[in-house]
Amino acid sequence: MTHRNEANPESTPLDLMIQVLDGYGFDGMANAIQILVDEAMKIERSETLRADPYQRTSERRGYLKPETD
Repeated sequence: MTHRNEANPESTPLDLMIQVLDGYGFDGMANAIQILVDEAMKIERSETLRADPYQRTSERRGYLKPETD
């Protein structure tokens, strides 16, 4: 699972971080760290939910299943 840039759908979070640092130097460090933290949170969320975003599986946690009578 990777974060994609709309301008370049093949960009990974690391590619985006390097682009920010290349373009803005250390002034872009906050944005570069934000990219990495966002990706880490997405990975953690997927592991906790046992599914990727918008993926529905029988193993998924985090949503209520309809009650059956």
